[in-house]
Amino acid sequence: MPTSEPEVANPAAAYCVQQGGSNQILTDGSGNRFPVCILADGTVCQETDFYTGDCGPGQPQDAHVAPSATVTSTTSAQKALMSAVEAALPAGAYDGLASLELQPLPGGPPLWAVYSTGMRNFTLDPTPSHFVALYAPVGDGWNEVARLDISNAAMAGDPLLELGPDFVAPDGVAQVEIDPGRIWLTVDGGVGAHGGTFQVLSFDGETLRQEIGGVSASPGAGYLADLNGDGMNDVVLNATE
Repeated sequence: MPTSEPEVANPAAAYCVQQGGSNQILTDGSGNRFPVCILADGTVCQETDFYTGDCGPGQPQDAHVAPSATVTSTTSAQKALMSAVEAALPAGAYDGLASLELQPLPGGPPLWAVYSTGMRNFTLDPTPSHFVALYAPVGDGWNEVARLDISNAAMAGDPLLELGPDFVAPDGVAQVEIDPGRIWLTVDGGVGAHGGTFQVLSFDGETLRQEIGGVSASPGAGYLADLNGDGMNDVVLNATE
């Protein structure tokens, strides 16, 4: 019996067009390709930043500063890690992978996060969930120290752990500061044609786990802010319809 196919369009790209922008792929000086939305007034935003509201008309892209850790240039060791991770995945599971050099725990080893980007492939059975994995260099290779599949099914029934993302932009995972005793990551993604997701992950040196997450009918499902002035970031989830 025929069944309807899920919506798999890139929600950030669709949102750009709906708001009167045009989608283009740009290439930086290192040869890295990334999608942008060119707005009617000529402002150029990365697709995901326009989708989440972090870039807009009259707001130049370079005015927005990334959180505490940023994606660094690709080294030969990093390329080897990315190739090894990709080789272990089902073919075509995601549009791509990205990596993030992390500020390690005090006294801990250097760590890199590798995570899936773009749309997850709904034509595969089972459909893969987006993931974040942490790696430490060992000799001439890498050791996977922790991994988390951001799975819709695993979150069902928990009011704090809702839908996982269908789409994650190349800069959709960031290291943030909450409790200095752990490594904290945020995952800012999209779901369906227009919805947004937001997850906060923590790593205590042994286990990578999701602490809280949310979903919104529109982009920007969550963010961090110091709400009470105590110097610690708080998680704010967008519960509006």
